[in-house]
Amino acid sequence: MKKIIESYKRKLAGEEGWILKQGAQLRIALCYPNVYSIGMANLGFQAMYEIFNNIPEVSCERAFLPDNVSSARSGKGSGYDQALPHGRATAGFGLQARSIRERCDAGPVFRSAAQVL
Repeated sequence: MKKIIESYKRKLAGEEGWILKQGAQLRIALCYPNVYSIGMANLGFQAMYEIFNNIPEVSCERAFLPDNVSSARSGKGSGYDQALPHGRATAGFGLQARSIRERCDAGPVFRSAAQVL
C-alpha cells in the first residue's frame, strides 16, 4: 500500500488543477476502473471531479486502480483502496461514485461493488 501512496504523490507533483478541500460535509471518492493515466485521459471523469468540487459542501477525491492492475484484481480489497490527494482509504468516504468509459471497464466496477457488499 505504501508503494501506491508514493506513486500517487509522484503523479500529483506533475499534475495541475487538482483540488484540496477540507471540512466539507460530504466526502466523495470518485473511482475510475482503470489506472491513473487512463482515468485522467477521460474528460467525463475530469468533468465530474470538477462538478462535485464546485459544490461548497462537497469534497471530491479521485481513486484509480493501482498501476499493477493484476494485484487489484486478485481479490484483495476493491482495488480503489486509496484516494488522491490525501491517500485516505476510500472505505471512509460518505459516497463512492464510479465512472465507466465503456463496457470493458464494467468488470472491475462490479467486482469492487460485490466486495463492498
